[in-house]
Amino acid sequence: MKTKYFFILLSIFLISFQDAFSQNTANDGDWSQNAVILNNTPQADLMIRLGDIDNLGFGFENDFDPFCGKSTPAHIYPWLINPDDVNGMDRIILPSSYVKRNVPCGIDGYAESYDTSKTSPVPYEINMFFTKELVITSALIQIFVDDFQSPTLCSRFQVKVNSMRFKELEQVLSLIDETGQIGKVITLNFPTYLLGELKKDKLIISIDDPVSGAGDGYAIDFIKILINPKPYAYLGTIKGKVVNEKSEPIAGAIVETLNKQSIKSASDGVFKLHNIYAGLNILKASAEGYLPGFVNADVICSEENAEDVVIKLRKKKSFAFNGKSIFEGDAININNIQFKQNSFELSAEAKTELNKIYDFLAKNPEISIELSGHTSSEGDALRNIQLSKDRVFLCKEFLVKKGIKANRIVAIGYGAENPIAPNDTEQNRIKNRRVEMKILKF
Repeated sequence: MKTKYFFILLSIFLISFQDAFSQNTANDGDWSQNAVILNNTPQADLMIRLGDIDNLGFGFENDFDPFCGKSTPAHIYPWLINPDDVNGMDRIILPSSYVKRNVPCGIDGYAESYDTSKTSPVPYEINMFFTKELVITSALIQIFVDDFQSPTLCSRFQVKVNSMRFKELEQVLSLIDETGQIGKVITLNFPTYLLGELKKDKLIISIDDPVSGAGDGYAIDFIKILINPKPYAYLGTIKGKVVNEKSEPIAGAIVETLNKQSIKSASDGVFKLHNIYAGLNILKASAEGYLPGFVNADVICSEENAEDVVIKLRKKKSFAFNGKSIFEGDAININNIQFKQNSFELSAEAKTELNKIYDFLAKNPEISIELSGHTSSEGDALRNIQLSKDRVFLCKEFLVKKGIKANRIVAIGYGAENPIAPNDTEQNRIKNRRVEMKILKF
């Protein structure tokens, strides 16, 4: 507790110096302002920013450019809430599904500050009346993110623009592992299917993990949107190599960024991607017969990474389960683990199927699995998510009581978001009330 008070005092000290880091630039206006709209900047026809540019109130070092791609130095937790900041920015946020129990993969230090009145996710709202007459052909979104740790803590973040899911940004957040309280900028193309949202009266951006229960605290410094962007100056080069488990090169692997820039690896496995947005990037490599591989890559503006980014791919493995071959990464529906509407009681048939999973895990102690719960679409969406969580944790509890270690089972409730049949008949809705299993790792 003394440590926490020390951090609070240090935060006050640092925040008192944030004005020393304030700037006023043609691209972003006054960095100390929480809402800025600029027409015809060097970067875009229209720039919209929500949140000040001040590294969560700690300020940036002299000559540090947060758009150039470098990580901030590690900092203490932003325990304090500055009432002058945009609600939900420059503070610790914890997923709405985190309730200090049934966490899938542990918690981070931010979770110590759990307080629903202070740490709950807040939608970020921007009035968009000034875009009504603007012809929008493309857009970029930039977010300065801090301490997302999905790979380590098994979080499952969802991003919505108004009511629509922003899948590309979700994928980025699912692969970030920012241990050590550091911040980085993400720059993504605004997908075509979301451009229409920029013409509405309001743009509401929400970031939350409503399903996993993970204790993955995070913070957002600012969100910036560039409408009809001009040629972007903050670009760099990524070079690397795609190899197999024996570090042998893989030729012809497809290497791509989440902004859909791609290239094939050469005969020696080497690749080089030019003109990549500076900041945090996720590279994906895929090749026939291998599991896709992902790696974080920091791109610094006007630079090429000194050390090669190595993306290691592993051959897919298969195991026999219930008389069928199941491949790592593939989800299979577990027959007979289905539920009546609004129910999460295990039937005798469900216990029979869970015993098959127990036998499978007992015989293959090197395997970890994901159990995902799904519901039909009747009723409230949040209620469905909670119901699917209750169901799948009941399945996990059954297996753990029989002797399977809890850390071998990641349990997630998705609610009604991933139906396998239309929710138009009771027979189809029964199909959607299910539990699926996916082999995660060996």
